[in-house]
Amino acid sequence: MSADVKELAVEYLQKGRMMQLATMNEGQPWICTVYFVPDESQQHLYWISVPTARHSQELEANGRVAAAVPIKYLPHSNGERAALQIEGDAARVKDIDETKRAIQLYMGRYRKGQTFMDDFLAGKLPMKLYKLTPRSIKVFDPQHFPDTMYQEFTVND
Repeated sequence: MSADVKELAVEYLQKGRMMQLATMNEGQPWICTVYFVPDESQQHLYWISVPTARHSQELEANGRVAAAVPIKYLPHSNGERAALQIEGDAARVKDIDETKRAIQLYMGRYRKGQTFMDDFLAGKLPMKLYKLTPRSIKVFDPQHFPDTMYQEFTVND
């Protein structure tokens, strides 16, 4: 079964909720789990976190990150498993218009109310908004790519 890898990546970004984010500090890797939302173009992945978290501090010093987004894993199901593996650049979002757009998307996906957005934008919450801009995405999906188990592409190709 053949599939367009970019279309499959977009579909899986819409399905995914959790992302394992890997950062690095002085040669020591760290990984954590965050809840994310893609933007409308599927070119950026946003999450909220506290600036004091280890991953937040590490990406301030080194914005090169990797991420994995699990999509499906069904044991004993003849290969029904899929995930995204991503290389990219991450940073804290400081632009207010981008923040408003991303928090609106986040609210919709995770059913946060208007109070959440108002409090977030007013700085009443300890969290900040972060963004991952993928450089490359590998779609691991043995069902769609039985010969290689995955397909990879460079974003913006």
